[in-house]
Amino acid sequence: DDVLDPDFKIVPERLLIIGAGVAGCEFANIFASFGSKVIMLEYLPSPIATEEPMVVKELQKKFDDLKIEIHVSQNVLSIENIGSGVKATTCSADVPRDQIDSAEKTYFEADYCLISIGRAKESSDLGLENFGIETLRGAIKVDQKTLETSEKGIYAIGDVTGGIMLAHVARHEGDVAVANALASLGTFPVKERSTDYRVVPATIFTSPNIGSVGIRRKQAKDLGYNLLIGRFPYVALGKAKCIGEERG
Repeated sequence: DDVLDPDFKIVPERLLIIGAGVAGCEFANIFASFGSKVIMLEYLPSPIATEEPMVVKELQKKFDDLKIEIHVSQNVLSIENIGSGVKATTCSADVPRDQIDSAEKTYFEADYCLISIGRAKESSDLGLENFGIETLRGAIKVDQKTLETSEKGIYAIGDVTGGIMLAHVARHEGDVAVANALASLGTFPVKERSTDYRVVPATIFTSPNIGSVGIRRKQAKDLGYNLLIGRFPYVALGKAKCIGEERG
């Protein structure tokens, strides 16, 4: 969150970003557009590995235009302050843990380093232990359908449950939790509800934007669905032509 601090007014000449997921790619797009030389290190074999490969391929074309370097399958072993900037040491993500010490290393240097490898759940200061509410690695354990915690009558919603970290998902969960809490009292004309994560809209704020709804192609295939894929190029879209954004 340091990069979002109002007092952070620097556009680094070189920026190293650890993690090429959603947040990493969004900030890479921003800083590269501002003129920074951006280098990204990703443990997985693809940036934004949760998205469709054909969509990621289009984003990578734009990143190539912005001179963004993406190094995938990189296990970041250390990041150190070298006075004039930062240095990251990596090895191949394919190297077994017990062979890392002897593995070939690669080094990357930059002026600043931005860590975007996800957010840790933090619930230790909520006093949950006083109510017997169970947690797992900082996330509150809930029934995925009712959102009730291990303590009957207490519900949890949003990022702290370890689920999908989107504001509109938390709002949906809030509606479900309130309905179930009121229904459990038996004195309100409210029926119990269940969560439904099958069709969740999401946006990745790169340029071009990436929008999605529901499950991805691989998940659909794994579930046994017969798929039809439709494609429509932006170059044939009137609005895309009007605003000069025909890629996609």
